[in-house]
Amino acid sequence: MRRVLLLLLFASSLACAAPSVSYDVYFHGNSSAEADADIFLEYPFDEYGWWVADNMRVEGVYDSEGPLQYRMEGGRVFFLSGSDTAGQRIRVRLAYENASDCVGPVCLTGFSLSGFEGQPTEVRLHFENSSLFASDPLAENYVARSAGGGMYLRVNYVADDSRGYVSREYAHYLVFAPEGDDYSAFLERVERNFYVVGNLTGITPACGRFLLLAVPDGVLASFAGDYSGACLIRVKRSFLNSSFNDMPQATETIIHETTHGFMSALPAQNSSWFKEGVSEFVGYRVYDAEAGIAPSSAYAVKMQTSNGTTFPYLIPARRIQLKPLEEFYLKGGAWTPEWDARAPPNELADFGYSYSHFIIASFARRFGDGAVAAMLAQLARTGPAGNASTASADSALVLNAMRSAANSSIANDDLLYPYRRIMLSEGRGAFRKVVGNLSIDYEEVSRIQNAMIVSSYKRTIPTYSADLNLSVTHEKAEYVPTSGEILAVVVLLLFMLFLPLAVLAALVYAGYRVVKKLLGK
Repeated sequence: MRRVLLLLLFASSLACAAPSVSYDVYFHGNSSAEADADIFLEYPFDEYGWWVADNMRVEGVYDSEGPLQYRMEGGRVFFLSGSDTAGQRIRVRLAYENASDCVGPVCLTGFSLSGFEGQPTEVRLHFENSSLFASDPLAENYVARSAGGGMYLRVNYVADDSRGYVSREYAHYLVFAPEGDDYSAFLERVERNFYVVGNLTGITPACGRFLLLAVPDGVLASFAGDYSGACLIRVKRSFLNSSFNDMPQATETIIHETTHGFMSALPAQNSSWFKEGVSEFVGYRVYDAEAGIAPSSAYAVKMQTSNGTTFPYLIPARRIQLKPLEEFYLKGGAWTPEWDARAPPNELADFGYSYSHFIIASFARRFGDGAVAAMLAQLARTGPAGNASTASADSALVLNAMRSAANSSIANDDLLYPYRRIMLSEGRGAFRKVVGNLSIDYEEVSRIQNAMIVSSYKRTIPTYSADLNLSVTHEKAEYVPTSGEILAVVVLLLFMLFLPLAVLAALVYAGYRVVKKLLGK
């Protein structure tokens, strides 16, 4: 197997100039890598240590005269100087084993590149037997840059060898899937809703097109899909091939991950409630539209035919469940801005996703959909892409951006725990009234569904009051006559039955009278 070269090249032209760093990275279409690193140091040194990522192995250190002695310790390579002059250029040769995760021809590499604080870092990308799809930070003319310090670089590239996969191009997605798989109908629905992401976020994505990759289930053990960075969306192949891919939730999943891609250049990437909340906000809108749920409603009623029988069934909107939300508020709330969506799946994870949506959707209801886009625009102005030192620090950035977008001094608690004050001060009734269709009462869902099942035996859909918050599809229910209409029909039939007999009797009687007169009787 040919090895991928990651050539880490530090360049400077003048002795006594500031230290600087640049990288040349070489990819050959497989999962391993090698690298050369040239480091320009402004002052003479006896021993110097350079940080090396965990997945890198040092194969040699050199100056202009030849090899230098070195040792590894604490994640750094320490090398001895062979000269007492200033402005030395040091080259470190590195090797990467299993540097890339590859599925079919698509490979994703991620690694940390050290740099000098306050000095820009430049990375030049080169490809053999493969081609670049996208990188993060985005490479222009195959060059990625950071403003200061090092960078974490993701590279998404495609090998020339198809390895049993085929690609299909769509307006906003390049799909790689095993030969024989066809997701065209599914992708048409996704493409139909792609515009929603830009409309609600106000973001123009750095990705001109997203690469959608069908992966074995073992690659994504806990999720149907994920956004891996560098414009790559991975989705379980079983999910794409299942009967569920024609349901609204399948389209919502791809739009959710696409939204992550739109927001990948924003700061505060360490705040899960922010990232997942906005992505769910966009995804749920698409789900509602695909399911036929009106914006003011929480459910839709559709007709389904099975074994020759047509019956109504209810589709609830994708929202947080009302009862867990109420219990969460009554118990004081244990969910915090430190929630980590990447933690192992548990009850908090499920609640965290829907609650994150509740935060953003409540903000949008109060200040308008445009406030979400304004919040993201304000956040983009606060700093470069990435994250602060803690999830709480990132959350603080987001909360300040929300206040700025709303032009309000609204408190953190009112942003992070919408309507909780009403719940605690005025009770469940007032809380449910103000929350409305931002949550779903599944006891109500069950009650309505049972009523529809009962009504289906009577061959009619029941009439619902406005407080049930339904969107009903326009299929016509089967006509069932009223008792008055039935009585009228019976009377008409009896009349039509006896009318001929009455006419016949009248004719017989008239004939009898005529005959009687003729006979003189």
